[in-house]
Amino acid sequence: MIPPWNNDNNYGVLRQDAKAQSLGRRVNLLFFSGFQLFYIWLKAVQNLVMSSKVVFFDGFCGLCNASVDFLIRKDTQQKFLYSPLQGIEAKKYEFPDSETLYVWTGDRMLSKSEAWLYLMLEIGGVWAVMVQPFRLLPFSVMNIFYDLVAKFRYKIFGKKESCRIPTEQERHLFLD
Repeated sequence: MIPPWNNDNNYGVLRQDAKAQSLGRRVNLLFFSGFQLFYIWLKAVQNLVMSSKVVFFDGFCGLCNASVDFLIRKDTQQKFLYSPLQGIEAKKYEFPDSETLYVWTGDRMLSKSEAWLYLMLEIGGVWAVMVQPFRLLPFSVMNIFYDLVAKFRYKIFGKKESCRIPTEQERHLFLD
């Protein structure tokens, strides 16, 4: 029996339309919320990379790989992320020289001896004390020695066939 205040037959149809519209709004809200959450997550990851300290190194170089191993061991607070210069993340920056160490500090890019000095000071302890005398030298002088080592690094320390592959325990420290 139809209630006396609503004697038209459209009552059921109108109610179904309202349910469909409500469901449509929920689906749109859910889709929009999901997209919005993905966007927020993506921005957070971008901000993490941009605010983190990132070490860009030559993934084929034996000296560079040994240096990254050293940094991972000594950096107990895990201040640094790592990316080989041959990796996807490093290609975004278009580095001019693949024979150079680069460090993103969160607000500027360091290279060569300035990058090494920064890394040793950030690790702290005995390493920060050992590099104190080098702080007196201008970077142009220190870069002469850096370039000399970089020139012969493959001959002395060898060249890998492929980039360094992080272990499971190290994977969270690498961008690529």
